[in-house]
Amino acid sequence: MKRSQAVGVVLCAALCVVAVLLPLTSAAQPANTPVAEARATVLGTVFDNLNRAPVAGAVVQLVGVDSSAPFARAQVADDSGRFSFERVPNGAYALGFFGSLLDSLGFEPPLMAVRVLNDSIVRADLNGPSALELRALLCSTGSLVGNADAADRAASDAALDATLDAALNDARGLILGRVRDAFSLAPVTGANVRASWFEVALDADGIRSGIRDRSVRVRSSGWYALCDVSAAGSMLLSAHNTRDSTDLIPVEMPASGFLRRDLYLGAASVVGTRTVSDTDSSISEQLPRRVGPGRLTGLALTATGAQPLAAARASIAN
Repeated sequence: MKRSQAVGVVLCAALCVVAVLLPLTSAAQPANTPVAEARATVLGTVFDNLNRAPVAGAVVQLVGVDSSAPFARAQVADDSGRFSFERVPNGAYALGFFGSLLDSLGFEPPLMAVRVLNDSIVRADLNGPSALELRALLCSTGSLVGNADAADRAASDAALDATLDAALNDARGLILGRVRDAFSLAPVTGANVRASWFEVALDADGIRSGIRDRSVRVRSSGWYALCDVSAAGSMLLSAHNTRDSTDLIPVEMPASGFLRRDLYLGAASVVGTRTVSDTDSSISEQLPRRVGPGRLTGLALTATGAQPLAAARASIAN
C-alpha cells in the first residue's frame, strides 16, 4: 500500500474511533450559512518522555470530530519534534501521533481533544508515555508480562519468596526490548529472555537474601517485556532459543526503573561434542560443540611496544 493510501486509511479509522469517543459539539450548519475563513493554527511539539528528547519524524494527525469541521490532515514533525497546522476551521478535533514505542508494540496511540475557535493559536504538545505509564500499560495487560520460571520458583524458599515479593510490590522495574537476528537484524521468534539478580530484604526475622529471576517468551514481533524486576542495581540478562543463546549480559537498572535493551541471537549449529573436565580432571562432561556463521578477526600484538606478534595462536575459550 502506498504511503498516501496508508495515511488515508489511518485517518479514516481515527475519524471513526474519535467520533464515537467525543460527542458532537455543534449541529450541522444550514446550506445557506456562510462559512468563516479558516485562520486558526494548531501547533506543538512531540516529546518522548522515556528518552527525554523530541520525536523527530513523528507523523502527527489532526482529525475533525464534529460536523462543523470536515477536516483531516497529517504532518511530519521536524528534527526538533515541532509541528504546525495552519488555516484550521472552527470545531473540535482529535490530535495524535505515530512514531513512538507504543506503535511498534501494537498499542493504539493516545489522542488529545483540541478545540479551535476563530483565529486563535492553539498550543497542543504531545507526549509519549513515561516509564511509570508504560509499566502500568504493559504489565497490566498480560500481553507482554514475564513471570518467574515455575521450576526455579518451586525450588526456592517460600518464606523468602513472600518477603521479597512484598518488596517488589513497592519497587518494580521494567526491561523492554527486542530479540533480533545478529546478522539480518530481523526479529527472532520462539526465544526466551531471562533476567536474574541478587536481592536482600529485611523483615521481623532479620535479613533475607537470595537470587531472583524473571523470564518471558518473546512475541512474534520479537518484542519482550520483563515486568517486576528489580527497580535498582545490577542484573544479568540473557536470551536463548533452540539454536543459540547470548552470554549473561550485565545490565544496570537506571533510577527511572525502566531499561531498554535489545538482544541478538545467532544461528549456531551443533557439529559434534566436546569434553569439559573439572580442575582435577576427575569429572568430565560431554557438551555439544556449536558453530555459527560469525567471523572474528584481529591483530596479535606484543604487550610491550604493541609490535606485531608472528606465529601467535588465537583461540576462543569454550
